[in-house]
Amino acid sequence: MTRVLSLSVSKGLQDLLLALILLWLARTDQPGYGLFVFGIGVASVVRGGVALGLDQYALREFSQAEQPRGPLLNQMARLKSALGFIILCGLVLFALLKGWSSRQTVVVMIILTGQIMEGVADTFFNLYRAEGRQVREGLYRTGTNLIGVAYGTICLLTGLGIVALAFFLIISNGLKLVLAATGVVRLGLASEWFRTRSLLPAAQVPAVLTVAGVSGLGSFYNYIQVFFLKQFHDLKTVAFYGAAADFSGFIAGFVTLITIGAVLFPALATTAVRNPEELPGRVHAYFWQLLTHGTGVAFFLATLGGWILVMVYGPKYGASVAPLRILGPATLLSFLNNFGVYVLLALRQEKRLFLYHLFPASLSLVLGMVLIPYWGATG
Repeated sequence: MTRVLSLSVSKGLQDLLLALILLWLARTDQPGYGLFVFGIGVASVVRGGVALGLDQYALREFSQAEQPRGPLLNQMARLKSALGFIILCGLVLFALLKGWSSRQTVVVMIILTGQIMEGVADTFFNLYRAEGRQVREGLYRTGTNLIGVAYGTICLLTGLGIVALAFFLIISNGLKLVLAATGVVRLGLASEWFRTRSLLPAAQVPAVLTVAGVSGLGSFYNYIQVFFLKQFHDLKTVAFYGAAADFSGFIAGFVTLITIGAVLFPALATTAVRNPEELPGRVHAYFWQLLTHGTGVAFFLATLGGWILVMVYGPKYGASVAPLRILGPATLLSFLNNFGVYVLLALRQEKRLFLYHLFPASLSLVLGMVLIPYWGATG
C-alpha cells in the first residue's frame, strides 16, 4: 500500500501540475493549447516507439532476476537513447515533407525530446520498482516535476510563448533522468556498465522484439486518433478531444500506470517464477478489485465528469462533454485490458499478446478513417 500510495501521489501531483499548466494555456490560448495537445500526442506515439515494450521486458527480467541486472540496464538505456535519436531525425524529415510551420515543428520536437528523456529515466526506475523502491522513485519524480512546472508558470506569467513553455518538459524530465541514473550508481551497478557491448541480450532478442511489437501496436491504436483529428479538422477540435482525454486520463492514469504497471506487475512477475501456485489466486483477487474500481470511475466520468470538465475548462469546451461520455465507459475496459496484458507478460506470453493486439490496431485505423472526418472529437 505504501508503494502504491507513494507513486500515486507522485503521479497525481505530476498530472495535476501538468493539468493546471494546460488548463491555463487552454483558457488563454486555445490554438496554442491545441498545438500542445498535438505535440503531446505525437510525443506519446513516438515514446511508445522508443520504449517498444522495453520497460515491461526489463521490469519483468529485473523482478524475476534470471540474468545480471547491470548489463541489461545498460542495454535498455542505450537502446532507448539510440532509438530516440533516430526518431527525432526522422520527425524533422517528416515535418519538412508535410510542410509544418517552424513553430509547430519546434514545439513538437521540444516536447518529444522531453518525453524521450523521461523514457530513458523510466529504464532506471524499473530497477527501483523491481527492488520495491517505489517511495524513492516517487520522491525523485515529485521534486523534478515541481521544478519544471515552476519554470512553466514563469513562462505563462511573463507571456514568453508556447515554444518557451514547452521547455518545462525538458527541465523536469532531464532532472528526473539525472536523479534516476545517480540512484542506480549508488546501488553498485556502475562497475558492470562499461563492460556491456551489445545493444540487446542475444538470447532474448525474439522475446524483446515480440514485446516491442505489442507495445508498438498498443501505442498505435491508443494515439492514432490525434493524427486523424489533426488531418481532418482544426486545432480547436484537437483541443476539444485533448480536454476530454486529459480529464479522463488524469483520473484513470493512477490505476493503469501506477497500480497495475508499477506495483502489481512486479509482484505478478515475481510470483509467476517463485510461487506459481499462488498466481491464480492473486490474479482473481486483483481482477475483481479493478473491476469494482473501474466501474465507479467509468460511471463518474460518464455522468458528473462532463459537468466538472466544463466548470474547470470553461464553457467554450462544451464540445468536450460528448467524447468524455464515451471515454468514461472505455476506462473500465482499459483497466481490465491493461491488467490482462501485464498478466500475460508475467507469464511470458508475449507472442499471444502480439496476435491479440493486431485486431484493435487494425480496427482503430479503419474506424478512425471512417468516423473522425465526420464526427470530429466524438468520432
